[in-house]
Amino acid sequence: MIDREKFYQDGYGLCPEILNNETISKLHAELQRFARVEKNPYIYESEVIQSVVFGPEIRRVASQVLGDKFVYLPDYSFNAVDFWASFGWHKDSVDRYDSAGADWNEKCFPIIRFGIYLGDYSFKTGSLGLQRASNKGPLYANSGINVKTKPGDVVVWPLTTT
Repeated sequence: MIDREKFYQDGYGLCPEILNNETISKLHAELQRFARVEKNPYIYESEVIQSVVFGPEIRRVASQVLGDKFVYLPDYSFNAVDFWASFGWHKDSVDRYDSAGADWNEKCFPIIRFGIYLGDYSFKTGSLGLQRASNKGPLYANSGINVKTKPGDVVVWPLTTT
């Protein structure tokens, strides 16, 4: 269960144990299949990935934040090929630098992103780094947190979060 008010206050939500062990195993095996051919899959290439992304667990979290009517946008990535990526602090919203931009007119920005975790990042790095409460404006904070996740956890955040 995600508390919508706390979600927008903190700029993210951690939903522990959203996916069960069977789903985690299927998704892990599917990503390993793609890794063997050194390819990060697109959603349309895998019924397993589709069943998770469009499945009841993710839809339930989305509806807790956005309400019963929402739209999936085709902006996604699945990391099957092992690589390290560091993008630095950034926002994924359009008006990330413009304090007069439309992104900041909405207290509860209606576009969210999900992170589905299959590894245990509860005690090591590699987890999502973000700046708590950074979804309230275009300014960037100086420090952040690593959201500690375990297999089956889902993290969700508005695109205005740094």
